[in-house]
Amino acid sequence: FWSQPMIHYKGPGDIFRLEVELKLCPVNTLGVMGNGLALAFKWKYPNVYKRYRELCQTKQFTVDQLLIVDGVVCFPTKQEFYYDSKLEYIEANLRKLAKYCEDKKIKTLALPALGCGKGNLEFEAVERLVEDLLGPLETKVWFLTKRKGS
Repeated sequence: FWSQPMIHYKGPGDIFRLEVELKLCPVNTLGVMGNGLALAFKWKYPNVYKRYRELCQTKQFTVDQLLIVDGVVCFPTKQEFYYDSKLEYIEANLRKLAKYCEDKKIKTLALPALGCGKGNLEFEAVERLVEDLLGPLETKVWFLTKRKGS
């Protein structure tokens, strides 16, 4: 039988308006949410920012970890905010996210084009990872991008 695709593209939109169990926030490991989407998350979820900052300041948050607080996934795409994002970090953390979604039976999540804004990654490379690693899940994934509509 043919199943519905679990990845749904949503043209430019507001991740905060989506009613999902998890929202991904791209972060660095320095504890800085200084601009872009991370800054919006900082203001919208101050308790998430506080926990993230504490872990970064004590060197307890690294590029190979996910921090999940109050439905927000702090998703490291780089170490320092002033460097480009690394595709290998995104791939490794998408694998962790996929396992988390399976283990916790997460039904819905939303993510931006990780590392494609301030991180300077090519959208197509990130898109392939999202489709390969999150596509097979039972989780409905809202993938926010400027390229495709919903």
